[in-house]
Amino acid sequence: MPLCGFNAKMLYGLNLFEEGIIEQGFGGIEMAFCGFNAKMLYGVNLFHEGLVEHGVIGRSAMKNKSVDQILADELSELNEFLREMPDITDTAFRDIIQGATLHARGLYSLLTPEQIQTGKYAFALKKASDVMYGMDNEYYSRLESEPERMKKLVQWINNYVSNHK
Repeated sequence: MPLCGFNAKMLYGLNLFEEGIIEQGFGGIEMAFCGFNAKMLYGVNLFHEGLVEHGVIGRSAMKNKSVDQILADELSELNEFLREMPDITDTAFRDIIQGATLHARGLYSLLTPEQIQTGKYAFALKKASDVMYGMDNEYYSRLESEPERMKKLVQWINNYVSNHK
């Protein structure tokens, strides 16, 4: 199933994230990823937890497969789904679904089977949220009025990720 199937925690997390965008993002201010607020970050964290708990741990138990195999299966299905996405005719929904799918693929790529099996995946989930919070802070505290601000933001992200492994 694409995106590992959604559970209530994942859907609630996405709803909180979307509510945060609506509450914060429509103020007429140009923002990189519209700025993050606490509700949005909490929603992203719930989505991350749901991906691991439901998409990997739950599926592993349900299908009686190893975490390694479930991760490989999920990544393969996500890639297959992404290849089919250009055929989604509504561009707004395609963007939303593609964003969630890419987000899931990125998170699964960050995780190791050992982190999941030992219950120590919280660090990887926090790292993903920290990058999002950090880039937002960097943009609004330093880069917003800079020329080539998006290029500088990408450089900051690359530097941050490489220094926080």
